[in-house]
Amino acid sequence: MSGIAFTDHCDMEYVNQMDVASPIRGSADDSRRCQEIHAGRLKVLTGIEMGEAIWYFRESEEIVQMLPYDIVLGSVHAVRSRLGREPYSQIDFSGFTRDEIDAYMRAYFDDMSEMIEKCDFNVLSHLTCPLRYITGKYGIPVDMEKYEAQVNQILRQIIEKRIALEINTSNKGSRYDAFMPTRRIIEQYRAMGGYLITVGSDAHVAENTGYMLGQACEMLKEIGFPALYYYENRKPVPCRLLREEKGVRVSG
Repeated sequence: MSGIAFTDHCDMEYVNQMDVASPIRGSADDSRRCQEIHAGRLKVLTGIEMGEAIWYFRESEEIVQMLPYDIVLGSVHAVRSRLGREPYSQIDFSGFTRDEIDAYMRAYFDDMSEMIEKCDFNVLSHLTCPLRYITGKYGIPVDMEKYEAQVNQILRQIIEKRIALEINTSNKGSRYDAFMPTRRIIEQYRAMGGYLITVGSDAHVAENTGYMLGQACEMLKEIGFPALYYYENRKPVPCRLLREEKGVRVSG
């Protein structure tokens, strides 16, 4: 890799329980130190992953404006649902009925659509992430065709607002062995005229940094994307997708 972006979580559902801003300042300081250490060898970018920004909109705006980020991710990690407002990673879906799963997924897409409409961010992260737990952890199949209208609405929104779609690789090789979103949704995004696309390994531990990025780039090449993007000073920068004998490399 020729660059890396640090986008630590800022999950706003906890804003009244703990200091969510100071760790982000610390992450930005670490990024700047890394920039100095690796100057000329590795591009190090400063970012943030805003979760549940619509829950506390004013406080979220203040944090987004707090620092000169290169990239701001918009995420839904918890859903405003009668079935539970805790992060879906902490919910036991094994006791949910089919109707309750359906209601939860619809609420998830509603929250995401509202976030896109109201919040200031550059990249929509890990669309369909609840499936990592509903299907991957608890083995409950979900018919995504039922949510096609909601997903298409989300894709239209990000295209209109020039928000990039992230291809998140962190699930590949796991029990939910799929990119987030799935290839079908990525193809639909392309068919609708979407072109701003990023790839992220969502590495929560160092050894997962860059995980499966080559496979994701190969898929994007097959679908017909001429480039992927990274963000610097909150502006999209294109990188051509170039094929080599031993795989795919990204060149800027």
